[in-house]
Amino acid sequence: MRRAHYRFEHSWLVDAGADAVLALLEDVGGYGRWWPGVRATGSRAAPGAREAALVVRAPLGYRIRFALREAGRTADELRATMSGDLAGSCSWRVRPEAGGTRVHFEQEVEAKAPLLRLASLLLHRALAAQHALVMRRAARGMRRALADSRSSGNRGMVAGWLTASSSGTHPGRPTAHSSRSASAPSSSRQSPPASPAPRSSTPSSTGPTSPGCTST
Repeated sequence: MRRAHYRFEHSWLVDAGADAVLALLEDVGGYGRWWPGVRATGSRAAPGAREAALVVRAPLGYRIRFALREAGRTADELRATMSGDLAGSCSWRVRPEAGGTRVHFEQEVEAKAPLLRLASLLLHRALAAQHALVMRRAARGMRRALADSRSSGNRGMVAGWLTASSSGTHPGRPTAHSSRSASAPSSSRQSPPASPAPRSSTPSSTGPTSPGCTST
């Protein structure tokens, strides 16, 4: 049934390095954290054999369930096979470009779920349009996730410097106290031991205190 066959291509630009984009895409079990409408119900993160069971909610409300399995990786491309309500393959390619990284997604699948195959007979174009909306969500979510990751890294660096500044220290710079301590000569003359205090026969007027407690 040719109307149950779909081929998609989508492309967008993100303000991030290619390595950061690939790291985000390799974590297939984490797609639901940044891709609206996508939820992972199980995943395995073994390098070279990553896979995840995903549920995708289309804007119209219907859900598509499938398994995504890693099928190959190069320096700029990730490939995966799909099985379930949709069967086929997809790939992500990244390419450095002025202003960031170009992300290119391709997918070629066949609808396998009976209701989806039936709907494809009458609503092929409408279902393809739903897929385009899902990928727009992906582009927005990816940009937001990469921006948040970059901001978190910057905040961590700033917090480290603020902490060092408030304590009067900086990485790699000795403190004035440590410098004086190192340069001050130690005295070889010792004070004579103090004479023991005479024992008083008058009992103390305060009761005993327990360790770690403060009497009021």
